[in-house]
Amino acid sequence: MDLVLQKRCLRSGSCSKLCITWFKELEIRAAGSPYVFPNRRSSKNPYMGQDTLNRAITKLFGHEAGKKIQPSNKMGDIQYFSVHDLRRTCRTMLAQIGVPGHIAERCLNHKLKGVEGIYNKHDYFEERNEALRLLSLKTKTLI
Repeated sequence: MDLVLQKRCLRSGSCSKLCITWFKELEIRAAGSPYVFPNRRSSKNPYMGQDTLNRAITKLFGHEAGKKIQPSNKMGDIQYFSVHDLRRTCRTMLAQIGVPGHIAERCLNHKLKGVEGIYNKHDYFEERNEALRLLSLKTKTLI
């Protein structure tokens, strides 16, 4: 997410206070870049690549592709996970707190399926904001 989208999120009121705190920290770490997740190396893209987070997570678990000497496992006994697992966890938690399925799917930026997706073009912006606010309250107790 670039800083333009971040600012739009903040102006619209669709970010929880916890999320705003995280964005402010990421803005500091972006070191003047217009992107929340800038590329740290020279590249054709000024923002990080699609596989960067998964590679970083894998490295934390003690595996780095193409390296003879592997890094140490910094995750201990935690079961391996990927970025997609975090999306699955988000979707599961939305269901646990009672968010209707179609709202939860839109929170993950999934399009509605079937006939509903063809005829229902509502964006559920307010409902998604409320769902993510509730999710933020739940995750805040876990962090």
